[in-house]
Amino acid sequence: MNRIEAISLVIQALESLGAHDGGELDENIDLIGDGIVDSLDSMMLIFELEKIVGRRISTIDKDFSDFTVSGLATALTNDAASS
Repeated sequence: MNRIEAISLVIQALESLGAHDGGELDENIDLIGDGIVDSLDSMMLIFELEKIVGRRISTIDKDFSDFTVSGLATALTNDAASS
């Protein structure tokens, strides 16, 4: 999975949760800090990403804190590379 595909998956997951309307989205936006998702939604976002990729994303664990589009895309690409 390349970075562009990973970003697309993050945006798809956000849209599935109703947290994004399909417009432009800055890769560095803090999804929690800027109110796009709350702490509960962040867990739902991870579950949605795992549903989309069809497996657990091992690079996102209990200590994961980079809830930016870029951070989630990096986690997805790193996970895909290690699989």
